[in-house]
Amino acid sequence: MQHVILFGGGDGGGLIITADGVRRIPPWTPEVRHMLEGVNALSRLKMEGASALAEKLLSSAEKAVEQLTGTLEKGTTVTYLGRGGGQHADFDDGFVCGTPWRRPIPIPGPKALRGFQITPG
Repeated sequence: MQHVILFGGGDGGGLIITADGVRRIPPWTPEVRHMLEGVNALSRLKMEGASALAEKLLSSAEKAVEQLTGTLEKGTTVTYLGRGGGQHADFDDGFVCGTPWRRPIPIPGPKALRGFQITPG
């Protein structure tokens, strides 16, 4: 099973951990971030037609994300570290766990981790 860790909700890049090793994910491009923010905003609307529009935008966003990450296996877990950003713009600190097929759950981070920083090697 794969596990994806996104830093800053994806705008800080991330890692894909598999049985074969670890791959880096580049930071989301502005276009991908805007698409994910659009899907998030549309998913909150309670008007007729918003769901169909969100599905179309989500399909485009999935293709754009897969260009950055490669195809993810069904059941891949995702952890967002730091600011939610992008699709999870409401989350401030901590991390979010979920899969691409279920709504993520925000988990508040302890204040001790606020200075935590990962430097790419």
